[in-house]
Amino acid sequence: MNYFISPPEPTDLKIDPAQLINALKAEWSNIEIQTIDNPKRAYSLSFRIPLTNGILDGRLEETGQCVVLEGDIRDCAKFALWLRSQLDNKYKLLFYDEAYSATVELSSETTAPEIIKCFMSIENASAADESQITTITLPMPKNVVKSLERIAPVFGFSNYQPLIQHYVDEGLRIDIERLNNPSIQKLTKSLKHYGVDEGLIAKAIGEATH
Repeated sequence: MNYFISPPEPTDLKIDPAQLINALKAEWSNIEIQTIDNPKRAYSLSFRIPLTNGILDGRLEETGQCVVLEGDIRDCAKFALWLRSQLDNKYKLLFYDEAYSATVELSSETTAPEIIKCFMSIENASAADESQITTITLPMPKNVVKSLERIAPVFGFSNYQPLIQHYVDEGLRIDIERLNNPSIQKLTKSLKHYGVDEGLIAKAIGEATH
């Protein structure tokens, strides 16, 4: 799971890559850092830190407004509080996951156990649901994939795949609400009884409910 640290809305905060590198090296001597000198990329640098509970991978967005973390929630929580201590307190910072299922405001009074407790339950729920997950292969036009890759970081997604799932979830929720309408269900059943093609039924319902 990816976690994010950023202001709740755009500000004039600009985390300087060079300053962040110096601070990271001062705190963790065994850190691996890679600068990304490509304005077309969403990130300006990436880093990897061996920590207590595993490897913590991090990236600084090109905007300087957001740091993305991937690793054990215990390590991510500690890093988030460290980053909070490095930035001016006038900037409000939130810690959240890519699904925005929970948020924690980072302040001088926030503790690591508070963050861990909030997100550990989400991770446990996700792990319990893994047996219900099916992987599919879906051919898509290259230009659509490129657009998804460009848009995903803007909306806080780590890559285009969770963004696709978000679109599917939203579209499915809307259509389920439509199809749960008793009148629609009765009409569909009647049309099927008279042998109307299911594809035509779906098209007609789509036109009638939009």
